[in-house]
Amino acid sequence: MSHEFDSGFFYQKPAWHRLGTVVNEHLSTREAIVAAGMDWNVIEVPIFANSDISLDGEIAPWLVVPEQHRIADKKALIRSDTGKTLHVCNTSWTVLQNEDAFSWFDPLIQDGDVYLDAAVSLQEGKRIAITAKIKDGIASVLPNDDVELYVVLYNSHDGTLQVGMMFSTIRVVCS
Repeated sequence: MSHEFDSGFFYQKPAWHRLGTVVNEHLSTREAIVAAGMDWNVIEVPIFANSDISLDGEIAPWLVVPEQHRIADKKALIRSDTGKTLHVCNTSWTVLQNEDAFSWFDPLIQDGDVYLDAAVSLQEGKRIAITAKIKDGIASVLPNDDVELYVVLYNSHDGTLQVGMMFSTIRVVCS
């Protein structure tokens, strides 16, 4: 299946692929991150070049790589829970953790303006998104043709896109 779904949560209605956790109560951003299986961090790790290879072609596990072998302008982005490498990027790339990105919704949730509707991790965590439904957010396209309004926050941990937000009339779960 090409949905590239890793983990997620959905409020009351599952997504079309029936994966993820369905919840029946409104969640805080912290609770949403846990329910969506996204309670991990991106760890920035320096990258080293190593020319000291053992006879069988493996890097010796006891080997300490000297600092002069460090690739100064690159770093690896690693998932803290799985150890999976998400991306190798320039050291100037700024990581935005899931919790920090999603916390943008906290004041809106506390004021009752939105509730979290879905959060997904795609491509093993390389892309993440969270969707909030706007309270009383119904717009009429035509008479008797109402659409619901959402705010979507998205981010990548592989350098393919920067954090962004958009309004949507579609419950975004996998785009």
